[in-house]
Amino acid sequence: MKIKAKTLIALLLVLSMAFSLAACGKGNQSGEEPAGNKGGNKEETPEFVYTAEFTELGGEGRNSLVPSVYTDDGFYASSYEKVGENIPEGAVVQYEGQYDVYQTRLYFVGFDGSRKLLEGYVPMTAPENTEGKRDYSSNSNISGMALGADGNLVVIEAMYTSWSEAPEGVTQESEEYWNYYQSTNQFFLRCLDETGAEISAAPIETQEGSYISGRGAVLDDAGNLLVTSDMQIRAIAPDGTTAYVIESENYLDNLVRLKDGRVGALNWGEKGMCLSLVDTAAKAFGEDIELPRDAYTLVSGGGDYDLYYTSGINFYGYKIDTQESVKLLNWINCDINGDEMQGVTVSSDGRITGVLNHWDNANQTTTTELVTLTKVPYDSVPHKETLTLAVQYLDWNVRSSIIDFNRKSDTVRIEVKDYSEYNTEDDYSAGLKKLTTEIMAGNMPDLLAMNGMPYAQLAAKGLLEDLYPYLDADSDFSRDDFFQNVFKALEVDGKLYATCPSFSVQTVMGAASVVGDTPGWTYQQLNEALATMPEGCTPFSVYTVRDDILQTCLALDMDNFVDWSTGECHFDSQEFIDLLNFAALFPESFDWEKYEYTPEDSDQSRIAEGKQMLMQASIYSFEDLQYNDANFGGQSTYIGYPTASGVGSMLNLTSGFAMSANCANKDTAWEFLRMFYTEDYQKNIWGLPTNLNVYNEKLKEAMTPQYQQDAEGNFLLDENGEKIPISTGGMGMPDGSVVEIYALTQEQADRLGDLINSTTRLADYNSSVFDIVKEQAQAFFAGQKSAEDVAKLIQSKANIYVNEQR
Repeated sequence: MKIKAKTLIALLLVLSMAFSLAACGKGNQSGEEPAGNKGGNKEETPEFVYTAEFTELGGEGRNSLVPSVYTDDGFYASSYEKVGENIPEGAVVQYEGQYDVYQTRLYFVGFDGSRKLLEGYVPMTAPENTEGKRDYSSNSNISGMALGADGNLVVIEAMYTSWSEAPEGVTQESEEYWNYYQSTNQFFLRCLDETGAEISAAPIETQEGSYISGRGAVLDDAGNLLVTSDMQIRAIAPDGTTAYVIESENYLDNLVRLKDGRVGALNWGEKGMCLSLVDTAAKAFGEDIELPRDAYTLVSGGGDYDLYYTSGINFYGYKIDTQESVKLLNWINCDINGDEMQGVTVSSDGRITGVLNHWDNANQTTTTELVTLTKVPYDSVPHKETLTLAVQYLDWNVRSSIIDFNRKSDTVRIEVKDYSEYNTEDDYSAGLKKLTTEIMAGNMPDLLAMNGMPYAQLAAKGLLEDLYPYLDADSDFSRDDFFQNVFKALEVDGKLYATCPSFSVQTVMGAASVVGDTPGWTYQQLNEALATMPEGCTPFSVYTVRDDILQTCLALDMDNFVDWSTGECHFDSQEFIDLLNFAALFPESFDWEKYEYTPEDSDQSRIAEGKQMLMQASIYSFEDLQYNDANFGGQSTYIGYPTASGVGSMLNLTSGFAMSANCANKDTAWEFLRMFYTEDYQKNIWGLPTNLNVYNEKLKEAMTPQYQQDAEGNFLLDENGEKIPISTGGMGMPDGSVVEIYALTQEQADRLGDLINSTTRLADYNSSVFDIVKEQAQAFFAGQKSAEDVAKLIQSKANIYVNEQR
């Protein structure tokens, strides 16, 4: 729950403070059920929740604030800020920020929102002798910090320098220039007083290529700074020498301090993750503490728990003696994007503090807030009406959009339940199974993320709301604004049940000389083409195994084999028998443990040598089409997977969200879902946009070439008097050469448009149906039964399952 505080006290504390509260916990329903939950999946009302207080910390532009050391009054933090520009004489600025100069700044930030620059701090500077070093550049950053008992700061500062030793006349635009490129990375130990002024500094002894991580750096009793460095812990003396080293057999991550004061290093071993305790007296590791499998991001202990960690969108406390993980809160339900939280710490009274750096892509600015989360009784804070959103993971853009929606709404909030938290090492689909089971039992959330969900099945069962009436009634949209084939692929009986802001095309490509230039073919035509190839040629890469092909081809033609509306199945058809025979061409498994990659195993090499006929391809962007073409070194055709009719290409959707047919507040649910159709949203996401205006805008940008210029801004010309285009990227080939990628051509744009518009099938990865097919098909693959007999068995079992689930 979020409320705006307008108290005089808050204003007197700090005029720049932006204060708001959000209640979050393991559940967020009140005793009297909100209207929005009448159709949603429900949880017990918790006894306690966490309220989030947000305090704006000011700052300008793009600068983020990174907390390093906390005190009773606040924390020390660093920021990487623009301090000027360094435009070479005669140079032409190609883009904003090209020659900006940045330096590290140090601040002390009070818990009241005050922000004090440590004016005595001066970043490390590179040697002044740069003779013979062209385009010399240097910058430094603070990678670790600790606070000594005397109040002085001990910091690790990394300095990166780069230059080129290329002869005069060799410009940056030439490949030769980069053959002369040089760089160094040095580390320094500095002691600073409370103003940031240097008391002492010393270079740290390092071996070439080694890296020092200052995350969680701590001081031992002798004043040595403990840090991790690859597969060891190093104790660095004040003079920069190594006081002692503790070796590990595994790579080490950051250091953390337990609630009782002991220090450990996150250790990545063969048995998984553990926390290796550090015995500074013995200069050795002590015991290893087993950690939960998903405890990747550790936070030092305090309050009720020995340590804390973030997993997905949840924050957990962990008790070592009982090996118990307790979910304390859901970041999103606290109006916080956990991915943006830095310097999280937990105080002795259980308060959780951190800094939230939110990047606004539209305005190219960063907003920095101090966040304090306090545990309070559930009934002590007001609560909004909630709409429950069930998901399997959430991408960054969706997380930010949910938080933005919740902060702006005064009456309703979207509460997220991430079922991926139920996944285990033995079953990564456990969360999906739990969610599907709950839905089929009638416990349907208000909103549902469709990734991995049986879309057609849920739609046919009447569990989802048709979005066409909402789209048609919205004055900002028209169906003609979007790719009609994408809507067509999503339709079930003429109704649209999910959003789709962007998509990718999954298909198969081959050389036009082998497969022809017309997309679409049958299993028989594929086999005929394969027969013309050299002996031993395989359809796809060496890694492609039977189950992968079986699942992919089934996802392509699922709507031909299962009709969820009528309950009819067609697994005894010739088309499915052909699919089984095609899958039998592939090996059962691939031995990754014994495999050693060589360039000859790449798709490019195998295709060029006639060892591989086709390549599976997924197109997420305009550049993907260009890279795919480079694999064939000539004209290629997006022929598609084999299928009985049409073109065997299919759409994979991103951010597909559906509304429950029983959602009590459908108008508010639409206010959230409509965001996925807007141009503003689709401009900033991965994949091919469904909004035609955004697609055409991005296409125009991809087709606009950039040309080389001299220092005066004049275009450079080749021997034919033509402007020299600038490569947008390159693709390394097995022979060591690089194929340069340039602006998209009209021919490539037309081919991509034809591919997109001809794709009207939605990839349907129904895991339950696939499990039936996979289990029964083994008898055919083992030679125990014919494809026809196995098809009949699958038909019988699938028919029973489908009609049980309708």
